Amino acid sequence: MSERSKRLKPTREVLLRMRRAIAEEELPEVIAANRARGRQLQVSRDGAVSAAKRILKQLAEQKEVQQLSLSDLEKRTGIDRSNLSRLWNSPEANVTLETVERIAAALNCRLQITLEPQK
Repeated sequence: MSERSKRLKPTREVLLRMRRAIAEEELPEVIAANRARGRQLQVSRDGAVSAAKRILKQLAEQKEVQQLSLSDLEKRTGIDRSNLSRLWNSPEANVTLETVERIAAALNCRLQITLEPQK
């Protein structure tokens, strides 16, 4: 056995701790707490997610108006076609401002972002 493989092999103690941690994660109360926390995080993200979805919807509409395919946008933006497709088809699109700017520029559109106080 090489020196490297000896270093990467977990000890018996580490394996036992990992098994205990996995077992604890599978307890009903832990699962319920994790789900509740996930719902809280989703609620806190809703504003950002809906804003991203609105922007992506507007970009998709402009793409259709200009009769551009994903291949056309790929050439114009340098963003892989599969990544562009994922942005529009994923229920939880994770888009950066840089990506939005690249797509808007490729569509010959000016991007305008405004902030409004919450009511």
